[in-house]
Amino acid sequence: MADLTPAKRLFDLLVTRDFEVETLDSSGKANPDPSDAEIFSFDFTTSSGNNYGTVVIMYGDDNSLDLYTSDNVGRTMEGPDKEEWFNLDRKSTRLNSSHIPLSRM
Repeated sequence: MADLTPAKRLFDLLVTRDFEVETLDSSGKANPDPSDAEIFSFDFTTSSGNNYGTVVIMYGDDNSLDLYTSDNVGRTMEGPDKEEWFNLDRKSTRLNSSHIPLSRM
């Protein structure tokens, strides 16, 4: 049975939202084991089909999560798409709140 690390829980959340997640190690090399991944990268495409660009989530050395997005995520989104984004943001924050605080860059 795979270890259910905070990284694996985050990966599972993203995959259940139908994102194609690329998992990487701290040097940016592909890491096929999401339990050990330090970087998660995916395009934020909503259920309406709008693609707002790449989102990168990185685990920091201090056990925090840093979230990197383009200006398209949040600011220029249509109403229902914006709600999808903030719903994902809330779920990822709750998912990791007992393990790792989420900060926005």
